[in-house]
Amino acid sequence: MGKNIINIMKAIVDIWNNDNFNKYWSGFKKEPFAIYNEEQVCIIGHDSLPDTFVCIDEYIFIGNVTDDFKGNSAIDFYGKKIAIVGLHYMENISIEKLYSIIVHESFHVFQSRGDMLYMCGDPLGILDYKFQVDNLLYRALEREALEKVISSSDKKDFYALLNDFIHYRNERMKLLGEGTQRYEMGLETMEGTAAYVEIKSLINSSEKELNEVLKTYQGVMKFSENTLKNFRHDCYYAGAYIGLILDRLDNRWTDKYNKYEKTPYIYDFLIEIYNSFMKERISQVIIMSLMRMIY
Repeated sequence: MGKNIINIMKAIVDIWNNDNFNKYWSGFKKEPFAIYNEEQVCIIGHDSLPDTFVCIDEYIFIGNVTDDFKGNSAIDFYGKKIAIVGLHYMENISIEKLYSIIVHESFHVFQSRGDMLYMCGDPLGILDYKFQVDNLLYRALEREALEKVISSSDKKDFYALLNDFIHYRNERMKLLGEGTQRYEMGLETMEGTAAYVEIKSLINSSEKELNEVLKTYQGVMKFSENTLKNFRHDCYYAGAYIGLILDRLDNRWTDKYNKYEKTPYIYDFLIEIYNSFMKERISQVIIMSLMRMIY
C-alpha cells in the first residue's frame, strides 16, 4: 500500500460507513478504531482525544504515535476502548483485508463489554500443555477434518466429516488436563470468534464467495512445524471454522450463543446445536417414513 496513512484511513472509512457489524454477529456494533505506523496514528469514533490530535476531516483525527500502540489489539485510550491495527506489521495486503483485521480487533472491544469468562481460559495452561505425539496426531486429524467440512458441498459428506472432527476432538480432549483444555478452548473461543467475523467481513467487502476468501488463509489448518511455533494462532482459525460450520447448522447461532450460559466455549455450543439439529433431522425422517407408509 503506497498511500499515506490519511488516504488509507479514508479508504477504510468508506467501507466502514457502509458496513453493518450486526450482520456478522448479533449485537456487534461499530467501535472507535485506529490505524498507525511508526510515527503517526489516525483515529475515528473517539470524542475525547487531547488537543495533540488534529481533526483532518469531519471525523478523522491524526496525532503522533505513543507507547500505547503496540501490535494489533484492543486498548484503553483516553477513556475509551479502541481497536488498533499497525500498518508497519503488514505488507502487500488489500484495503479489504486490512479492514477485516480492524473488524477482528473491534470484535475484541465488543467482547470486553460482555462476559469475559472465556477470555483465554487459564493463561498458565500452556505451561502444562502436552505437545506429545498422540495429542498432536489427533490435532492434525481434527484440523484436516475441519477444512474438509468447510469445503464440502454434499450434505452427507458434511455430516460425516463433522462427525470425524467431533470424534477426533473428543478423543484428544481425553489426553489433556482441565487447565490445558480451558486454555486451548478459551483461545479458540475468544480469538476464533474474532477470526470468524474477520472472515465474514472480508467476504462482504471483497464481494467474494467463502471458498474464494478462504484461499487467502490457505494452510491455516495444515499441521506443520509452524503449528507448534505459533500455537496460539493455530487455535484462532479452528474457532473461526467452527463458527463457519455453525452458519450451516443455524443462521441465528450468534444470537443464541450470546445467551448461552451452560459453558463459555464455542466447541461446547457447537455440540449442543449439532445434537439439536440432528434430532430434528431424525424426527423429519421418521415423519416422512410414516407418511409413506400411510399413503
